[in-house]
Amino acid sequence: MKKTELKTIIRNIVKEEVALAIKYVIKEMREPTVNSKKQKVQKSTEPIKKAKYTKNSVLNEMLNETANSTEWETLGDGTYTTDRMNEVMQDSYSNLMNQPNGNTNPDMVASMDVDPNTVPDYLSKALNRDYSEVMTKINEKTGRP
Repeated sequence: MKKTELKTIIRNIVKEEVALAIKYVIKEMREPTVNSKKQKVQKSTEPIKKAKYTKNSVLNEMLNETANSTEWETLGDGTYTTDRMNEVMQDSYSNLMNQPNGNTNPDMVASMDVDPNTVPDYLSKALNRDYSEVMTKINEKTGRP
């Protein structure tokens, strides 16, 4: 076996291994980063303590009810933990990353059953105005940096 033949054989083997490794990495990247193990929700056996948040009894009762409720913990098909942070951020902010600053989002306006082209000029100007000068004047008056 010649030296060049050995090089080509090694080169072909390395190419195949790298191709397999890349396929595996790409497949791994496309899968969500959520742990496959479902977390079990444990019901507390402790008696629920009522805290006093306000003097208003009705509001206080509602706040206690909400604080002691566990239904919000599994909203969105499972418990939101730091493992699912990528999913939350991607769902919430992905459209903001592709949009230049200062422009209103026409998809958001259209989702509210309003035609983006019929927004009045005064409202469009108010929403797209550069308020940096106003904010610097306010900061000067209040003594903020």
